[in-house]
Amino acid sequence: MTWVVASLVSAFFLGCYDLFTKHAVRENAVLPVLFLANVCSASVWLALMTLQAMAPGAWPASFQVAPLSLAQHGQLLLKSAIVAASWMCSYFAVKHLPVSLASPIRASGPVWTLVGALLVLGERPSWIEILGLAITLGSFVGLSVVGRTEGIHFHRNPWIGWLLAGTLIGAVSGLYDKFLLGHSGFDAATVQAWFSIYLALLFLPFAVG
Repeated sequence: MTWVVASLVSAFFLGCYDLFTKHAVRENAVLPVLFLANVCSASVWLALMTLQAMAPGAWPASFQVAPLSLAQHGQLLLKSAIVAASWMCSYFAVKHLPVSLASPIRASGPVWTLVGALLVLGERPSWIEILGLAITLGSFVGLSVVGRTEGIHFHRNPWIGWLLAGTLIGAVSGLYDKFLLGHSGFDAATVQAWFSIYLALLFLPFAVG
């Protein structure tokens, strides 16, 4: 059951992430926030890659970034482009929606990833996964009712559409992760490092503009 503990820890940090995201974009422009956030993560990975080049055997395998071909760089650039589109939609929506509504909608992302896994990858969930899917979808319907009672109409508020678009594109990113890590032979550190670097480069012209 180690994965359950890891999932709960991940959920805790994702909750903190949503709160910090809302605080960061509340009085700031969205695109510079995205750019600077990714500059921070890219800087961490560039530092690790530099230290790895200086002392190749001093780092555990989970932090080592493998050399890539041009085609593999293209695959990771595509990954960054998908996530950039998802984050742009989501961050603009989070800026204009209450975090109590935006966070649960964004948390429905794994549901759409599971649907994609069923349709695209041919995976078959267990009965308990199907039960979890049904509970999540039921909660999503409940949120729509809460939204109406609080004066936030799903069919009239354009930012909810942006948030749903960002969530669905994020699900596409999750499926692409499965392809990269499960079928193309990438390791997690390599994907994370170049994904962060390319994201910073993609957001640079938007932030400058």
